[in-house]
Amino acid sequence: MSSLRGADQTLGAVVGHLVESSPFTADQIAAAVLAGIDAGDELILPDPMARAAYEQKLRDRPAYDGQLRRQAARLDELDRGPTG
Repeated sequence: MSSLRGADQTLGAVVGHLVESSPFTADQIAAAVLAGIDAGDELILPDPMARAAYEQKLRDRPAYDGQLRRQAARLDELDRGPTG
């Protein structure tokens, strides 16, 4: 996270929280990605949550899009702060 760049502090905080709360280490994700590359995979989904999100996107695109919209709205609320 020390190399994260960008002006959106709210997004940075959310990404930081996701990274810090992840049950997977950077080394585990890197190993899964390298294994996928070695296997010739065109799409590498290194953890169960990523696979579940991708499956939902394929199976039920409206639900997937709705979830992304809800997440974006929460980020927008965080960005505006409690006073709006």
